[in-house]
Parts: sequence; structure tokens; C-alpha cells
Amino acid sequence: MFTLNSHKEDISIENLKISTWYFEAKQLTETINNYHKMQQETVADFKHQSLTDPLTGLKNRRYSEFVFTDLIESNQQFSIMMIDIDHFKLVNDEFGHNAGDEVLKFLASKMKSFTRDHDVCIRLGGEEFIVLLPNCILSEAYTIAEKLRKDIEISIPPTNKKITISLGVAEYRNSFESITDVMNRVDVALYMAKSEGRNKTVISK
Repeated sequence: MFTLNSHKEDISIENLKISTWYFEAKQLTETINNYHKMQQETVADFKHQSLTDPLTGLKNRRYSEFVFTDLIESNQQFSIMMIDIDHFKLVNDEFGHNAGDEVLKFLASKMKSFTRDHDVCIRLGGEEFIVLLPNCILSEAYTIAEKLRKDIEISIPPTNKKITISLGVAEYRNSFESITDVMNRVDVALYMAKSEGRNKTVISK
């Protein structure tokens, strides 16, 4: 009788050891998985920050390079809008750089509201922006640009003093045109809009 009970006690102790080991192993696995998840989230967050303009929340110049490459390698038709705030230096001079930052955020918000969900709004730097419009022909891009320009003209920015924008619009022609080529064309169109009096959209030739 004593031997039988002793055997049962041994089994119970062994089961307890196995149960404890299993629990510890499970806890360790969960800890490792949680750490791995946190690391992935941290990497994703750093990646997002490196491709995002911290002031406006739009994508930055670095991100535009990835989008351009993807569009061209997939031989996808697209158009570009290049946008510049007219006399932006006067905004900073009159109201200060903090107010100027608010005006930039104001424009960024307007850009997002007038473009489609799959369009990519990008701040190149300073007061200069572009919008990449996949599957968008030149005439459609011009229409979007004009709607944005006219809305900005009648809207009241954070400074309570109206601003205007000038825009250049171009369509990617074919696979023989490089990113530099199409960016130069839309930049020339923007320059023409500026030189012809500003508050205007010019189509690239």
C-alpha cells in the first residue's frame, strides 16, 4: 500500500514539473513573439518617418523616387502636378515662419482633399510640392490642378490673408523618357506659370 501511494506521489511530482516547464516555455515563447512584434513595429515606424515629411504629413522626396521607379518599371501611364506657393517668402516675412508652416499644412490638406485616394501627394521641400497621379491622362490632371488652384484662391489660410499657387502639369510620355526628363518638363511648365503672372496652371509641352 505504501509503495503504491509513493508511486502515485512520484507521478504527481513529475506531472507538476512538466506543467511548470510547459508554462515557462509558453511564457518565454510569448515574450519572444512580443519582442519580435515590437521590433517589426519599430522598424516600420522608422521607415514611415524616413519617407514622410514631418511638417505636413505628406510623403517626401525620397518616397517619390520609389513611386517613380514603380510606375516606370510597370510601364504605367501617369501624370504629374508640380505646385508652388506664390510669393511664399512674403508670408514668412510678414507673419513669421510658424505662420508659414501653418500655410504649408493648409495647402497639404487641400491637396489631399482634391486628389484621388491612390494619388500621391509629396512635399519636395520648402513651398514646392508635387502630386503623382497614376492612370491619369493630361487633361484630367489639368482639371484637378485647376480645381485646386481655384479653391486655394478663394479660401482663407491660417494667416487670414489669401494666397495663390502656380502649377505645372505634365504627362509621362513613354518608356524612353526618364524621371529626370519628365520632372524637367513639369518644372519648365511651373516656371512659365510663374513668369506669366502666377496663380495659373500651365501644361507641359
